[in-house]
Amino acid sequence: MVTVAPGGSVLSPLEILIAFLPILLVILFLVLVAAIAVILCVVLLRKKNKSAAFNTSAEFPYKTVIYIDGMSCEHCSSRVQAAFVEKGYKVRVNLEQKNAEILSKTPINQAEASTTIQDLGFTPVQIVVIQ
Repeated sequence: MVTVAPGGSVLSPLEILIAFLPILLVILFLVLVAAIAVILCVVLLRKKNKSAAFNTSAEFPYKTVIYIDGMSCEHCSSRVQAAFVEKGYKVRVNLEQKNAEILSKTPINQAEASTTIQDLGFTPVQIVVIQ
């Protein structure tokens, strides 16, 4: 395909690229702005969900907080969460505070909870029964 300039001369690929460069830069800028907006929305939604109240209910009337030593990343906290969810509990793990909040239908057996944490390779520091 040959591109012809208004004066009748043939444009080289470099001249075509230079002609479209401002348009390409504007498109790139808009894509970057959209990507940043999406990332900010995701971060804000995660913060909102983490700060939401995690309280007992009629279905899960008991709350226990286990302080855990050795959790250092999201993978660690997800392993703790999965271990207790598998047992039928509602769980929220806070990596910064190094604890797991557990809602249960019956009081948690503290020895069993301690063993669960140890089996994952972590150390249960303290178990606090809230209700």
